[in-house]
Amino acid sequence: MDILLLKRIETNAIMAAVATALLINDKDNKKRPRSCWVNPFLKERSKKGRFSTHFENLKQSPSTFFENFHMSFALFQELCSKMEPSLAPKVFSRPDSIRPHEKLALVLEYLASGDNQSHIASSYRISKQRIGPIIESVCVELCKQLKHEMPAWTKELMLKSAEDFENIWCFPNCVGAIDGKHVSIKAPARSGCEFNSNKGNHSLVIMAVSDAKYRFTYLDIEAYGSESDINAFTHCKLGKAILLDQLNFPDDKPRNEVMLPYYLVADDAFPLSKRIMKPYTSKNLTRKELVFNNRLGRARRVVDRAFGILSLKWKAVHRTNLCHPDRTKNIITACCLLHNYVLRRSPMEYEVSQHKVLDSLPEEFIQFRDRVQDYPKYVRDNVKDFVNSFEGT
Repeated sequence: MDILLLKRIETNAIMAAVATALLINDKDNKKRPRSCWVNPFLKERSKKGRFSTHFENLKQSPSTFFENFHMSFALFQELCSKMEPSLAPKVFSRPDSIRPHEKLALVLEYLASGDNQSHIASSYRISKQRIGPIIESVCVELCKQLKHEMPAWTKELMLKSAEDFENIWCFPNCVGAIDGKHVSIKAPARSGCEFNSNKGNHSLVIMAVSDAKYRFTYLDIEAYGSESDINAFTHCKLGKAILLDQLNFPDDKPRNEVMLPYYLVADDAFPLSKRIMKPYTSKNLTRKELVFNNRLGRARRVVDRAFGILSLKWKAVHRTNLCHPDRTKNIITACCLLHNYVLRRSPMEYEVSQHKVLDSLPEEFIQFRDRVQDYPKYVRDNVKDFVNSFEGT
């Protein structure tokens, strides 16, 4: 019993000594003064930061400014004037606070270059903890201010788009081209296989529709990388509305004395329906079917080219995004709206060229088999006849 009592006393003494040491150490830490309240490197933002030095020089060179921000200085000022009220501090802040035009400049440079956030932060002399919330808040505000660049679908908008497709790409009754694109991301923690794509990375899927001038008219970023294009299409609002024929398309238009509906063009991954036109896929195609596939391919490739221009100009979409998926969605949406905005305001500087190719082949008609499930094939066959006819060429 005496031995047990001695051991217990010894243990209590050790615990008391450890507690006393920790208490003394804690008091020493509390008394220790801060080396600095603000990092000296960040203090010199107004004198040596990228905005105060490099940005002012870029204004003197329009071409170099466009290379860095992918918009002219006039467009930058216009965009800044729209966003300044919402980006300005709501209450009085420190005199060295980040100004609205600085926030917009660093976010545009991040979206255009796709560079590491820590590198952008050090260039502008902003703390690494602050740049993430700045990027998210500016992207959200960009989506609000530029939402008119992707207006809601109306009959007038569809008819205008169909007219552009017929005049530029010689494809009738087409209101847009639809396709999906994978944007590589860093997989979030405990996400499992949700974001795994068939390309061996983790991604989000953009389901988008483009008009004949490479502008996006619809955007959905809700699908994960594990889903195919057809799954992403059938689960998005547009896909459900098209498959159920609930979208308010324009009235059918006569072609070669046949009433044909308006539709979207797509590749083999999408289902053939009344509102989705896809190419013939059999091995032994006739000459007319080959001409139809060629003409449809030219019309469909506008969405691929739109994605290509988007990835070229706004590399935050092209490179692996290290942000959380929710923030990544805001970044992608902001990039697509900026793409439409700059393309509408400065198409020549944005370096987009349109090519018009014409074909001229004889016509031939194919009879319709009177069954409801064959109607999409009937529409496709009549479009094939039209593009092979004298009027269609």
